[in-house]
Amino acid sequence: MRLPVDEKRWFDHFRRIEPGQLAGVFQDLDEQRAKTSHVGAWLFTVERYADEAHFGSEISVQSTLLERAGPLAWMTWGANLPHALLTAIAVDELSDLDVVEGLVGVCASVWAPPDARSIVTVLVVRRAIELLEQIDRTLASAASMQWAHPADDAARAEYAGWLEAWRKVELPSRLERLARLLAASGDGRTAVVVLMSHLRSIPPTNGRALPDVRAMLRERLLIELLERDVRVEALLTDGLTSAALLSGALWVLRAPSPDRVRVAVDAYRRWCCEDDVLWRAPLDTHEDDLIEALAKLFARLPSPTDEVEAWLAAVTRPSQGWGFDLQRWFKSVPKVTHAVIVGAAAAHFCAIEGRGPEADRLIGLVWDHLQAWTRCSPLRFNDPRVLLATAYVWAFVAKIVGPDSGPRAALALAGMDDLWDVVTAAENYASNLTAVGVPLEVQRALRHSFEARLPIVAEHPHVTAEERERLRNTVHRLAADAYAEVARASAP
Repeated sequence: MRLPVDEKRWFDHFRRIEPGQLAGVFQDLDEQRAKTSHVGAWLFTVERYADEAHFGSEISVQSTLLERAGPLAWMTWGANLPHALLTAIAVDELSDLDVVEGLVGVCASVWAPPDARSIVTVLVVRRAIELLEQIDRTLASAASMQWAHPADDAARAEYAGWLEAWRKVELPSRLERLARLLAASGDGRTAVVVLMSHLRSIPPTNGRALPDVRAMLRERLLIELLERDVRVEALLTDGLTSAALLSGALWVLRAPSPDRVRVAVDAYRRWCCEDDVLWRAPLDTHEDDLIEALAKLFARLPSPTDEVEAWLAAVTRPSQGWGFDLQRWFKSVPKVTHAVIVGAAAAHFCAIEGRGPEADRLIGLVWDHLQAWTRCSPLRFNDPRVLLATAYVWAFVAKIVGPDSGPRAALALAGMDDLWDVVTAAENYASNLTAVGVPLEVQRALRHSFEARLPIVAEHPHVTAEERERLRNTVHRLAADAYAEVARASAP
């Protein structure tokens, strides 16, 4: 039941919301909450609205006073605000990491309905993660900054020492303590919502590699939950996000059983079948971890090849002829490419586990499927997801099959229409055959495919001369023996 809201009391906390619309914002959020069983996904929407808020005097003063009254008083107040949006604004007022950790420690004792208690705890944990990341960024920036005066080198060295101590000692210690507090908070319900919501890794910014605080917390929290024998199947049964799917897959891999593996694989299929499933190429850390975890799960199935074959058949849409629908086909592209990548990686893990014949069957299946799919499909020019799928498949073909794949690889290169597909396949194939080198027949096929398709690419308005030169240099490097063969044949 939605509580009544006094607009005059709360309106000063918002900008870019017209007078008379605040109750409508609350109602819109409540309606979205009623449509989903996944509170974590809904909280992302709440936080987006909270980002539009400035901190008016009432929430700011109350939050400051209640911090002094103790963590239980603050958490009870935050959990019983009229709406989760106001709770999110109040949580953003917190700036002391020690205070935030204390709030997590009392979450199980808060006098509030279970949903409200879970929401305020998840928002407080999100704030703790933000503060940890902010401290790390500040120390890293100071330790690498170009100071104005040479005498300041001593200060930079001091910051570098603090950064090293922070990353080696204090950050792991704080994450372990936070995970322990969360795992001890009741029946694990709140920990599950945290795993679903806020533990999605964030890519590095400004080219600076920072510790993946969210992945570190996820790992510690899963360990704590397993040690306490807290069951977290809800990660794979409730409304799925990629964060929930990754956490659930990692939990199953830490305590595997045939039934759990099956539940996790079925959860992946449900997630991938959603209309709004989205992933990006190149992969960020989170998406890369997700693919690795899913591939390990498929590799644990009794017959991974049959499972992947059925899954590819389910997500692939006709690319021409009867039943062709362009919109449905384009919606299937992220699903097919993701399934191909997971299947190729699963073949790799089958090989690692000593299941050589199964690995050969599986990599052959995904290779054939990718070739047929790209050959017949109305792909847009230079699709990055297809290029990534090509890279994965050809890299694992080289790893699993080795140079014996030469005749088949040569035929496959000759059958590709897109020059970027050709070069991507050849690059990843060659980089995994460094010990023995690329078979000459594959080099010949690469040279022929490049020279046959270069005139078409040269006429494309979005391909620069520099890009064509880069392609030329790459192909000449990969097919050096084939070009040397041609040079010898044409020599007088």
